[in-house]
Amino acid sequence: MAVTTVANIDMINNAYPHHIKVDAQTEKTVNEICDNAPRGKSVGIGEDNAINNRGKAFISGFLTYQSPIDVTHYALALNIGHSSKSNEIDPIMINQFTDLWKIRSETSKPVDTH
Repeated sequence: MAVTTVANIDMINNAYPHHIKVDAQTEKTVNEICDNAPRGKSVGIGEDNAINNRGKAFISGFLTYQSPIDVTHYALALNIGHSSKSNEIDPIMINQFTDLWKIRSETSKPVDTH
């Protein structure tokens, strides 16, 4: 749900007084994940497998690249996903999540499999 929430950032910015900014690289990654797992419009968001597939794509980044902030970034994703399922949007939490995503992309290194 966190990836889908970030993908809908314009709608969130229109509904809340906080303005969440998403850097270009994070926006590109989110759009790629969502394009590869399009929503099924005939089912509700809670039953749509695309949401789980988007989450899997987000998590796969942790398997190939690591950063010192991985645990925090993952925890924020879980929090946003849980809140979004309850239709509770926390713009500040989403802003922290997108900021950490940018930092993670700048600081992550390939996972050493040896």
